[in-house]
Amino acid sequence: MHVRLLTGLPLAIATLAACSQPAAPPPPGPDPAAVRAAVDSQFGKLSAAYRALDGTAFAAVYATDAVSSSPNGALTGRPAIEAVMKKRFANVVSTASDTATTEDLVISGDRAVQSGHVTWTETDKGKKPMKMRVDFVFTWHKDADGAWRIQRDLDYQTMTPAK
Repeated sequence: MHVRLLTGLPLAIATLAACSQPAAPPPPGPDPAAVRAAVDSQFGKLSAAYRALDGTAFAAVYATDAVSSSPNGALTGRPAIEAVMKKRFANVVSTASDTATTEDLVISGDRAVQSGHVTWTETDKGKKPMKMRVDFVFTWHKDADGAWRIQRDLDYQTMTPAK
């Protein structure tokens, strides 16, 4: 009986030692500088599309299943975002002097959350120029094609007469 106990003890110690080995480190996450550059590039495309009054290019920065929410309601899907932006742009004569500020960008795997604000002057048909400001939170997602696109958008817009 003592022999069985002694032969089983080394096996138990070996099993415990194997179980206590440190787990393999997780795969490295995305390079934060590369993610920031990709998000900045896409955000630049969004701003350029707005200045060009191009609803299709504007919507292309959004994921196909994106949700865009504002005090006016929510839009679901890239086609809905594109349709609303085309209708919106049909009433705009010009946009000018935009500045975009990213206040924070938090990256986790294939997602990034960006917060900030954009200001510009916009003139709608038959109206005086208005100074616009949008405060936003975007959740970016790396799509299967490798492009970073907005998956969730929450914004609040204010307008004041331009001086």
